[in-house]
Amino acid sequence: MRVVEITRRAALESHLLAIEARSWKAARQTSIGTEPAAERFYRALGRRFAEAGRLRSYLLYLGDEPVAHLFGLTHRGSYFALKSSYDPQREELSPGVLLFAHALEDCFDGRLSRFEILGDAQQWKRQLATHWRRSVDVCLFTHLISRCGWIHAKDVARPLLERHAPRLIALKRRVDRLRREEE
Repeated sequence: MRVVEITRRAALESHLLAIEARSWKAARQTSIGTEPAAERFYRALGRRFAEAGRLRSYLLYLGDEPVAHLFGLTHRGSYFALKSSYDPQREELSPGVLLFAHALEDCFDGRLSRFEILGDAQQWKRQLATHWRRSVDVCLFTHLISRCGWIHAKDVARPLLERHAPRLIALKRRVDRLRREEE
């Protein structure tokens, strides 16, 4: 087995999408490739961070076969693990655990001070984490709003949005301003 650090977007995309398509995520419709808008988003994100020299992703190979991926970015001394998956036919080898162990070691070799494992709280994340921080999910894909679970959470989301709307509007304005500055 070998791990390859990928900092160039083109080298990552085909293997990442292939691993995601073979994984359990495809059946649950959470794979990057199952939603065209999500795939476009991750491709654009990868492109922007690769151009800035902040794309850091890993592929785990068994021979010549890619069996796991970790898609991540660096920012202000931190590594953000955004998406990961593995080939379920290789599950007995714990490829995800091996890949995360390698990435953790690589990130803490003096270059980064924090490793953020994003996404839902899961048992394997609890086993790796030294502490937890609260976070808020923000749905950026308005046409995917049902996939974000907001349609089923109207009774919870509406009061929350009404209470926090001024801050959300301010956040949207900052994001819009940053996008205009990038163009």
